[in-house]
Amino acid sequence: MLRPDCFGLGMVITRKALAFARSDPRIPVVTFLLPPSRTKLGALRRIGARFVGPVDHDGKAFLKYRLETA
Repeated sequence: MLRPDCFGLGMVITRKALAFARSDPRIPVVTFLLPPSRTKLGALRRIGARFVGPVDHDGKAFLKYRLETA
């Protein structure tokens, strides 16, 4: 989760994390959990993430996306 002082850095952090995941064969999939209020999802689609469905985590609703790293 990004703190307010890190807002705007999401894609920079995501690119670094995905580069790490893709270089490690032990990480075949990366998942993203986003709040349902999140409306700008084009970046996830552009990187190839696919919508899995709504999920509940610790009593909170999220939208789950999945990205194959291999």
